[in-house]
Amino acid sequence: MEILILGVLLIPFLTSLLLKVAGKYMNELLTNFVTLNASLLSVAVSFFLFGYIFLDKFKPLKFELFEWFPDPQIVFEFYLDGLSGVMMVLISTLSLVIQLFSTSYMSKDEKYTKYFEYFNFFVFSMLLLVLSGNFLVMFFGWELVGLSSYLLISFWSEKKSASKAGNKAFILNRIGDFGFLIGLMMILNYFETFNFLSIFENTLKTRPENLDLMILFLLLGAFGKSAQFPLFSWLPDAMEGPTPASALIHAATMVTAGVFMLVRISPLLQFSEIGSITIISLGLLTALISAFAAINQDDIKKVLAYSTISQLGFMFIAIGAGAYVAAIFHLVTHAFFKALLFLGAG
Repeated sequence: MEILILGVLLIPFLTSLLLKVAGKYMNELLTNFVTLNASLLSVAVSFFLFGYIFLDKFKPLKFELFEWFPDPQIVFEFYLDGLSGVMMVLISTLSLVIQLFSTSYMSKDEKYTKYFEYFNFFVFSMLLLVLSGNFLVMFFGWELVGLSSYLLISFWSEKKSASKAGNKAFILNRIGDFGFLIGLMMILNYFETFNFLSIFENTLKTRPENLDLMILFLLLGAFGKSAQFPLFSWLPDAMEGPTPASALIHAATMVTAGVFMLVRISPLLQFSEIGSITIISLGLLTALISAFAAINQDDIKKVLAYSTISQLGFMFIAIGAGAYVAAIFHLVTHAFFKALLFLGAG
């Protein structure tokens, strides 16, 4: 059963690879056939896996691909529990709906196949992030999501505004990722492992002296990816990409990666008062600033972009207050209604 986790990841990856290799020989009809059927298969496997762990009272599934380093032991592993299961179903379902819309929206575009190639690569990156079993695999997904979102934002790179928006998103995300990387170095230095469960068990036994600093560096990564103050200015500009890509990246999945990461590390977060206060304060500030900014916009996509930042602020406030279930509940509902609003704008 655990091998199916690999199946969920490989379906969008192999689809993207096929479109990359054979894209120039494929017309719109053939591209649609490949990408939509692969998406349907991905949704089916995701729901099957989620149903399996649901019936098993959310007993987690673990899958180890290979051991990378023996000492300290670093394994390329995947982990499926209730949290990653919800995200997996959300990502695969929304990607199917948005790809279906994209077949009409992107029709007659000269880079039609390339769009679906980048799109599937983004879905693979996001699934890698949420199904990761340790911090290192999560970091790979984290970086690949940044790369694929850059490709989609600057998709129409012949437009100067699109290439500038892609660069801005990439650079501001790098600032956050630098903080995330320092946090990972501190975690490896103290715990001598990247495995989530081992780290959480060790924290319950003995609280690390520099836990607050670890959390603050990880928070910098979350603020960059989830467009929180002061790293939120890239998101409104990112509307230069195709509207269906905006629906996937900026409403449903990529910007919620920071929220997912903080809920994943909640066993660490609950011991850091400074971390919680920082999350609540900046979440509240972000929600207010972006709500007022949205009022002054006349571009419908920018109104939706600022609205997204504001909603993410609410998710961060919930996480800071310890209401992790509420944060994920709002993440899921927001993903669907905001994706539909973006598709409506398209």
